[in-house]
Amino acid sequence: MNPVEFALVLTSALLHAGWSASIKGSRDPLVFNLLQELPVIVVAAVTLPLIEWSEIPAPVWRWLALTSVAHAYYFYWMSLAYEHGDLTLVYPIARSTPALLPLLAVPLFGEPVSAGGALGIAVVVGGMWLVHLGPGLGWRDFGSPAARYAYLTLATTVVYSLADKGAMV
Repeated sequence: MNPVEFALVLTSALLHAGWSASIKGSRDPLVFNLLQELPVIVVAAVTLPLIEWSEIPAPVWRWLALTSVAHAYYFYWMSLAYEHGDLTLVYPIARSTPALLPLLAVPLFGEPVSAGGALGIAVVVGGMWLVHLGPGLGWRDFGSPAARYAYLTLATTVVYSLADKGAMV
């Protein structure tokens, strides 16, 4: 990875973390998320008439339906997770997609994972899960509503990531 690519990845991560902190800091996380969708709706309204609908293959429509439902639940459950819990508990769980995605992408899509890639995934996942440890390296309360909603958020990120990949195959 060259320095520009690395900088872009870090910038993306920082923007995403800032976005999540903004959701958590808002008075109503669900309303905050819904308001963020307004620009998307405007852009869609402007561009939809320009699309040649007949050129979109039928399987893509199924993937689009799946990813749309997953994204809707993602915003909903993420909002509830931030409403009920600490950013330091919710964010690492909800962002643990790399822990599950390779396990499903390999059998579903035949994605190859090299030994170095597997090691990299293990290091990232290990780091993410270490964040879940509280003071004294004791596990936090994963039975809380915040943790349950965070895990549901995690599930939706895995689903929409796989759906997006499926649409590209």
